[in-house]
Amino acid sequence: MFRPPYLLDLLIAPTLNLNGKSVKENGLVDSGATVNVLPYSIGAKLGEKWDDNKAIIRLSGSIYEMNYCKYWNFFWIKRTHFNVKKIFAFVIMFVSWLVLINESYGEILFVHNPEEKLCDYGLVKKSLEKYLSLNGLYSEVYIFGNTKDFETSISRLSPDIAFITSYYYFSKQNDFKWKSILKGHYKNKNQFNKILVCSKNIKSPHDLAYKSLATTSYCLSFLKSQFNEDVNIINIRAVKVSKDIDAIMALGFGQVEAAIVTQTSFNRLKKINPEIVKNLNVLIKLKPILYPKVALFHNLKSANKYKKTIANMPYSGSTKKVLKYFGITGFIDEE
Repeated sequence: MFRPPYLLDLLIAPTLNLNGKSVKENGLVDSGATVNVLPYSIGAKLGEKWDDNKAIIRLSGSIYEMNYCKYWNFFWIKRTHFNVKKIFAFVIMFVSWLVLINESYGEILFVHNPEEKLCDYGLVKKSLEKYLSLNGLYSEVYIFGNTKDFETSISRLSPDIAFITSYYYFSKQNDFKWKSILKGHYKNKNQFNKILVCSKNIKSPHDLAYKSLATTSYCLSFLKSQFNEDVNIINIRAVKVSKDIDAIMALGFGQVEAAIVTQTSFNRLKKINPEIVKNLNVLIKLKPILYPKVALFHNLKSANKYKKTIANMPYSGSTKKVLKYFGITGFIDEE
């Protein structure tokens, strides 16, 4: 996954403890990755054995579609062991299976949430698909770590439903012609606030002119909605990052001069490295932002069923992880 160049310098030096051994090493955490890899040499220092630690990584996103290829490979590799009748029967069975899969997974759901509270895309995808299937909705869920991948995949995959942030929904409403059917809430509150965190030399939002500001929500409409009219946002050098935690870490390590983040992300950095936070200043609490929305790209026969099922998603069990991913406790009717 792409990360802005300035984040490549952000190294954390934690102490790893395992098997009674300790190793202190620099590391770069990709907050949007399904898994972060521990180098072999460090694992060896901690007494781990390579062959005893195997992991099966489930593919997701566009790569997930390539799973079909293994069945074709199986057919061609084994073809010499079948007679003509068996080959024909196998092809019929295989095509029938593909038709069944395509009918079952009729709807495509796109998910993009830069404010995400969990980074385990695989778990969120699996939990959401399982919950929907238990309610008779067999969908294929795609989770995107950045806006570019989300937008380029729309024309390629023609999604039916999207789970997106409210400000992104409004900024792209004319482009995608989508319609919101559900809105998120956190314990019956339908909005939240972000904070503007700056280096000590910035005393006012007006001081942001020609300064760098990291944010996940980079679009002109979002910045206009967060600052008063007397702040000239055109002169702010906004830097788009994929994750909220990337923005606050970039500020903490001096790569930018300001960041728009949630209070949770700021507290997380404060816990990781309290010394860095001492050099930062929470300048203002920004204007309220509505929680994520569920939107339809077009008319859908099963729209009402999706609407009811998602609205009834419980904040418990496996679906709790899904709702926590959006930073909410549930969805309610938009109307």
